[in-house]
Amino acid sequence: MKRLNRYDGLAMGIILVSTLLSLWRLNIFPVFVDIFYHMSVTKGFSIAGGIVLHDFWEFAPLGRVHLYPPFLHVIMGFMYRFLPMITVGKIISFIMFPLVQLSVFLYVREVFDRKTSFYTVLLITVPFNFYRSQALTNATSLVLVLTPLVFLAVEKRKLLSSVILMSMALYTHISMPHIVSAGLILYAVLNREKRKLILKTLGISYLLFLPWLIHVLVNSKEISAATFGTILQSEMHLIPIFFGFIGLVYCFLKKKHYYLPAMYFLSMIIILYKYPMRFWAHMALGISILGGISLSEIENAIIRNQKRYGMTLGFSVAVILMICFNIFDPVFTTTPIGNEFDNKDPTIMTLLKGNVQPSLITPETMELCRIVEENTNPEQIFFITNPTIGCLITSLTGRSQILGMWHEVQPEIKTPPAAAKLLIFDNKFLDNLRNKKPELLRNLKYVGKTERYTAFLQNRPVKAKSRIPKVVFPEILAYILLFSGIAGLIFDIRRS
Repeated sequence: MKRLNRYDGLAMGIILVSTLLSLWRLNIFPVFVDIFYHMSVTKGFSIAGGIVLHDFWEFAPLGRVHLYPPFLHVIMGFMYRFLPMITVGKIISFIMFPLVQLSVFLYVREVFDRKTSFYTVLLITVPFNFYRSQALTNATSLVLVLTPLVFLAVEKRKLLSSVILMSMALYTHISMPHIVSAGLILYAVLNREKRKLILKTLGISYLLFLPWLIHVLVNSKEISAATFGTILQSEMHLIPIFFGFIGLVYCFLKKKHYYLPAMYFLSMIIILYKYPMRFWAHMALGISILGGISLSEIENAIIRNQKRYGMTLGFSVAVILMICFNIFDPVFTTTPIGNEFDNKDPTIMTLLKGNVQPSLITPETMELCRIVEENTNPEQIFFITNPTIGCLITSLTGRSQILGMWHEVQPEIKTPPAAAKLLIFDNKFLDNLRNKKPELLRNLKYVGKTERYTAFLQNRPVKAKSRIPKVVFPEILAYILLFSGIAGLIFDIRRS
C-alpha cells in the first residue's frame, strides 16, 4: 500500500470526524425501519437453527416464501451469539457509512491517486441523504460497501478476491449486486485487458450464487411489481452531481481504468425506473468517485504552472473546498406539492446541530415487547397494526406476527387478526373499532397500554400457531462459509 501523505490525512480526518459525530448521536441508531426487518429475519434464522426458505415469523401462521438473500443475516446472526439483538441492530445501522467511506477511499487511492481519493471521500460525505440511506437500507448499504472493493480486486487482477467479494454482494441483496455486474460487463466491453478476468469473476460468482438464484426465479411470481416514488421525487445534492458529471465526461476522454466508475454510474440509472427515491441517494457512490476525479484534475490544472508554490496552493485549495463543502450543501428538492430550492445542511453540520430523528427503539416499544412476551408463549401469534414495530417485537421476543414488512412479497391468503392470541391496536384503529364494530371488543381481554397502543388477549381459544420450517443450510455451515471467505480474502491480499 502507498505511504500516507497529507491528502490521506485530510480524507482520514473527514472519516474520523463523521464517525465520532455519529457516535455522539448514537441515539439515532438503528435508523428508521429497514433494520427491524433484518433483525426479525436474523431472529427467525436463530430460532430455526439456520437458513430457511419460508418466513414463519411474518404473515403467520401461513408465512410466505423467503427470497431475501441471507449474507447480512448470517453476519448479524453471528453477532447475535455474543450481543443483544438491539446492539446488533445499532452496530449494523451505524457502521455502514464509515465502511463505505473506507472502502471507496481504498479503491480510489490504490487505482487512481491520493488526491482523487480525498476528493471522493469529501464528496461522498457531503449529502446527508446518502448518510441516512447507508444507515437505513442495510442490505443495499452492505452492497455499496463491497462494490469499491470488488472494483479494486478487479483492477488489481485478484481473481480470488473479486469472486469472494462479488459472491458476498450477490448473497446480500436481491437486485443491487446486478447493477455492479452490469457496470463490470460494460467495462469489460471497453477494456480488453480486463475482459477475461471480469468474465471469470462474474461466471464463477453467479455459479456460486446459482442455488439462491434458482430459488428466486422459481418463486419470482411471488414478487409484486411496484414503483416507489416519481423520477424527481427526492433530494438532488448539486455539488457532487455538478462535479460528478464533469468527471463522467473526463473518464470517457481518459479511457482505460477510468471507464469503470463511469460504467458503474451509468448502470445505476436503471434504478430510476423502479425505485427513483433510492437512486438519488445511492448514486452518491458513483457520482462521488467521478466528482473526485474531476476535482483532482481541476486542482492539477490550477497548480500546473505554479512551480514554486504549486504544492502549497493545491493543498490550500483542497482545505478550502473541504471546509466549504462541509458547511454549504445546495440541494434541489422536488416534492409532490411542487419544486423548491433549499439549502440543506451537509452530513457533518447536520450531526453537529443534531437535526436528526431518534431511533424508533423507545421505552414505549420496549414496553410493547414486554407485554407480548408476558402474554404469549413462543409458538403463539400476535397482531399489531404497525408491522414495522411488529418486526422489532419479533426480533426481541421471537413471537411471530400476522402482518409483516417487505410487502413486495406477500401470501395470497392472509390470516385475519382474529387468529392472533394477542392483539395490539394503535389509538386511531381502536377508536374506529369502538365506533363501527364495538361487539368485537367484547371478546377481548385488556392486558396493557402504552401512549399509542392498547393490547388485548383473545378470550376464546386460538388454534393458530407458528410452525418452523425445515432448515436448508445449518447455522454452523453458514459461519464456516463466512469465515472461509474472509480467510480467502486475507490469503489473496497477503499473497501479493
